[in-house]
Amino acid sequence: MRRKEALQLLMEYQKADNDVRIIALIRDPKDVIASQYAHWNNLVSNDSPEFRERQWLIDYLNLKDLREIYDVPMFRYEDVANYPETNFDRIYKHLGIDYDELTFSHIRPVNTGRFYKTKDEKLQRWKFTSEFQRRLEVLGYSQEDYNQHHARNKTTSQTWVAVKGFLKRFE
Repeated sequence: MRRKEALQLLMEYQKADNDVRIIALIRDPKDVIASQYAHWNNLVSNDSPEFRERQWLIDYLNLKDLREIYDVPMFRYEDVANYPETNFDRIYKHLGIDYDELTFSHIRPVNTGRFYKTKDEKLQRWKFTSEFQRRLEVLGYSQEDYNQHHARNKTTSQTWVAVKGFLKRFE
């Protein structure tokens, strides 16, 4: 979740006796950063993987704050894409909506591993900060994959919120 204002709005909505149920859908942060950098680096002055990493860490801390206030189950995009039936069953139960296989039958794991597939030299040279590495480990993303990626490259040079059955992405 990018903005504290969104969290405040959710809290106000809940105080007005509304049923607020939230899920967190998190994608491998390395893939998020690689994707953002590849698509938008020419639109942001002084853009870099390091800049994107700092932005992601802010988002992560906001999500952490949100999870301390609300019962927010977290789902990894890669798990949802690979095992939609299992994960959507849990998502729907948490949101209190009816399970419907048609809503996820089109999901395929096509956007996974972008970071490891990149040919961009800045992304290949990007060294994670220790804080970012700790967050990756907390989220279950492998440090070993990262180490193998950089060993290979030495020789070669996105939060969803659900409120009463609808999903909204906060930028």
